[in-house]
Amino acid sequence: MTLSKSLPDTAHDKTLAQVLAFTQNGWNIQVCHDQDIKPYFIRRHELSIEQGCLIRGLRVIIPPNLREAILKELHWSHPGEARMKSMARSHAWWPKLDADLERITRACRQCSKTRNAPPAAPLYPWT
Repeated sequence: MTLSKSLPDTAHDKTLAQVLAFTQNGWNIQVCHDQDIKPYFIRRHELSIEQGCLIRGLRVIIPPNLREAILKELHWSHPGEARMKSMARSHAWWPKLDADLERITRACRQCSKTRNAPPAAPLYPWT
């Protein structure tokens, strides 16, 4: 087995590899101007590493190549936007996770059929 096959997907992503290095060796920067790194820099005190994977608190930071698969798993039973966000926030994180979940539910016909409709406005007869 080659080394590249044994490394988690985190190490293969350019941005996450940098974040991994910063987390291991210390964030030796005071201000971050790189827009790809900035979401991680803001949360740098919450980051840790477990078996080569980045962790934010108790949640795994999902590499970009695995995000669509995670979104599909979360959306599999069409639980609705709020339930999907709740499940995702318990286990996984990546920048703009909420926006990705909203995109999935808004594009889904089945979810739009079962989405809670706003309360009906009362009808008042014109006198």
